[in-house]
Amino acid sequence: MKSLALFAFLSLVGSTFALFDSDDSPVLIINAGHGGKDPGSIVGNLEEADLNLAWATTLKNQAEERGMEVMMIRENDEYLDLKTRLERANSFDGKAILLSIHMNDAGEHTDKNGAMLYTKIGCSDEEILLRNEMVAHLSTFREVNIEEGEFYVLKNSVHPSLIINPGFMSNASDLANLQSPDYMHSFLDLVLNSIQE
Repeated sequence: MKSLALFAFLSLVGSTFALFDSDDSPVLIINAGHGGKDPGSIVGNLEEADLNLAWATTLKNQAEERGMEVMMIRENDEYLDLKTRLERANSFDGKAILLSIHMNDAGEHTDKNGAMLYTKIGCSDEEILLRNEMVAHLSTFREVNIEEGEFYVLKNSVHPSLIINPGFMSNASDLANLQSPDYMHSFLDLVLNSIQE
C-alpha cells in the first residue's frame, strides 16, 4: 500500500467548495464494518463492530437531520461478507457516496494515533475531490492521514467511496474519543460538511 501523510496545514490548501451543494445531495450509503461473528478488533470488552455501528448510526442521524437520504448496509449486529455488502451498496441506482466506517488497531504500538482515510488505488476525480474535501475539513480538528490500497469494497463500488477510520482502539486517548458522543458528533459533522455545505 502506498501511504501518504497529510497534516493539519493541508487544510489551508484544500479546495474551497463542497463536493455537492445542499440542493444536489447524493444518497449517503453507510457501511459499518464487521459485525456478528466478526467482531473486528477487541480491547477489553469493547468490540470494534459495536463502535463501527455506533459511529455509522450517529452519521445516519446527523445526515438525516440535514435532509440527506441515507442507506445503511447494516443496522444491527449481523455478519455480512464483503460480497454482500458490495451488492447492497451497488444495488442503489443513482447519485450516491459510499462511506465505510472502521476503527484502527496498532496492537502493541500504543503511541500510534489519529484519523485515517483509506482510498482505492486509481481514484476517480470525484473520489479525489471527496478525499481532499474530507482531509481539509477534518484536519482542522485533528491530524489526518490517507492511505491507498486494494480494498475490495472500494475497488468494486460503482459509487465514489472511501473508508473512514476515526482513531486507534489501541491508543488510550483515541479510544476515549471514539466512545465520546461529543467527539463523535464533532468529527462526523465535519465529514458531512465536506460532502454538503
